[in-house]
Amino acid sequence: MNKRKIIIAIIFAIIVIVGALIYQIYTAIDRSGKIPVEVAAAPNDAKITFKDKKTKVEYAARNGTNYLPPGDYSITAAKDGFRSSQTEVNATTKPRYTVIIELMPQSDQARQWQKKHMDQYNKVESIAGQQIREAGKKFTEKYPVVAKLPIKDPYYSVGYYKKDDRPIIVIRTESPQYRYKATLRLVSMGIKLSDYQIEYADYKSHLGE
Repeated sequence: MNKRKIIIAIIFAIIVIVGALIYQIYTAIDRSGKIPVEVAAAPNDAKITFKDKKTKVEYAARNGTNYLPPGDYSITAAKDGFRSSQTEVNATTKPRYTVIIELMPQSDQARQWQKKHMDQYNKVESIAGQQIREAGKKFTEKYPVVAKLPIKDPYYSVGYYKKDDRPIIVIRTESPQYRYKATLRLVSMGIKLSDYQIEYADYKSHLGE
């Protein structure tokens, strides 16, 4: 290799390195103070728009990672021939979950497109399924009682529903005696009742209340 080729190679390498550094600096500045929001969309070329609920400013987004100013957003997604969707996300801090977007086809052409690109839908559904499993695991770890419910007994039942991301324990029985027994059963299972809100359904007080 002659000197000319060596010099050209060195210059090219320097240009590549400087270009990479400039890009990293630009990216760091551009993303400074912004929140990363992950989006998994099918179709992955859908037009996605984030609209800040407070400022009404709209931001074009895409399938993948988007960097946005902190805020509460309404998200719209659209593609010709598909039913549009709308959802919301709080991005004042990094959202714990990926925003899932699945547009359903309405036209014959869109249905044909979907058949040819089911891999995109399968990928999105896989991400959604994984998030559901992880959320369920964290919820059970935080509130271990849900792993032990429901309880079925000939005279009472104990279940729960979620409210404000907390479980509300529901004891169903008409009998004051079995209301008490159901409560004791929870205690015997190691459940600290003060950690939960408990509701009684179908209960009939002997005092006529």
